Amino acid sequence: MEQGNSEALQQHPDFCLFVAMNPATDVGKKDIPPSMRSCFTEIYVEELVDPVELCSVAAQYLSGAIETSLGNLEQNHAIITAVDIHLNCCQLSKQSLVDSGGQKPRYTMRAMCHA
Repeated sequence: MEQGNSEALQQHPDFCLFVAMNPATDVGKKDIPPSMRSCFTEIYVEELVDPVELCSVAAQYLSGAIETSLGNLEQNHAIITAVDIHLNCCQLSKQSLVDSGGQKPRYTMRAMCHA
């Protein structure tokens, strides 16, 4: 109900609510409270590390920003290069990279697509 409205809305029988959240590893992020988490079914999704899968996701995400008339977007040089750089940064962060706070940086698919 909205404030000031005393009439309840009827939920559509096919109504579904999906909630998604990355782990609270970034500064300022907090975990979802247990009382709210218990209302949902949790599905953990492993991080993608397969270059083919990463290219597929990046191609879908960037389909509106990259010219698609040249063929399969998953084979686009810019996408393949971005995926290669992303995977190299992930590997370096596990081996030797640290940020100004001495923490290992986290490279996410979201950050890869934003770059």
